[in-house]
Amino acid sequence: MSVEQGLPSEQARAMVAEIAASPGFNAVEAAVGPVRRASLLRRSVLRNGSRRVCRIPPDPQLYLDEFAAGQTPVVIEGLNRSWLALNLTWQSLRERFGTQTVMALTGRLRASGNPDLEWEKHRSDMTFSELLDQVLDPTVGNDTYATARCKLSEGPLQALTTDVSLPSPFVRGVKGGAAFIVGPAGSETQLHFDISTTLLSQLLGRKRVWLVPPEEDVTSTETYWADPVDLDDTEKAIREVVMEPDDSLSIPAGWWHQTLALQPCFTVTHANIRQANNGHDWLVNR
Repeated sequence: MSVEQGLPSEQARAMVAEIAASPGFNAVEAAVGPVRRASLLRRSVLRNGSRRVCRIPPDPQLYLDEFAAGQTPVVIEGLNRSWLALNLTWQSLRERFGTQTVMALTGRLRASGNPDLEWEKHRSDMTFSELLDQVLDPTVGNDTYATARCKLSEGPLQALTTDVSLPSPFVRGVKGGAAFIVGPAGSETQLHFDISTTLLSQLLGRKRVWLVPPEEDVTSTETYWADPVDLDDTEKAIREVVMEPDDSLSIPAGWWHQTLALQPCFTVTHANIRQANNGHDWLVNR
């Protein structure tokens, strides 16, 4: 029973004092305290660093030891180089999958709120060829977007998942594990975080990505989606990178990130990488 429901304030204060004095509460405080101090130290280090994201060759041990272990974003260059050898183009994708029916999100510019959060209101069915007509139209911008929610890789374009697998030293479990994101120049995903570490790879087009560490003060009215943030704020430990085809960006679990397509983009995401994928720890330890 709360104070509002009639519990006397003196009794409420006594209950709180009793909890605060309990051995269990003190044990938790002792365990969490160092984690919080480490988090504040990490934030300070990140704020004093560069806004750029490090780039490394496709060396799995280097990635795991120096970046995955430290929950630090990094661009792995050449990881998806085998994809480029396939010479995939918008036209070849149209010829291969154009008649397939796909889901896309349309009318996003008319959304009263966050169109990524309210994605179900914008569902539309069309052929993949019709989707590409809008993706390649420079006037469409953020109005049409096929996000991971559209599950292109689970049905209409499933045959493509084999072509865009990652080398085995970087992935575990089922081969493939890919999700596809397809959008015009100007399509954007608002600031959010994922509960697993994700590898974001460019198949076609260039994409700008902003990253904000979980230690930064980012307000959120929804669990995974942030309120607007000034991404040019030099006081925050914001990282940014422009991704090209042949680039793969590792985004650690819990890191806020926002994307903007600079050209028509086909992006592939993988979550089956060789790394612990628990995105809830930072929520507990903030």
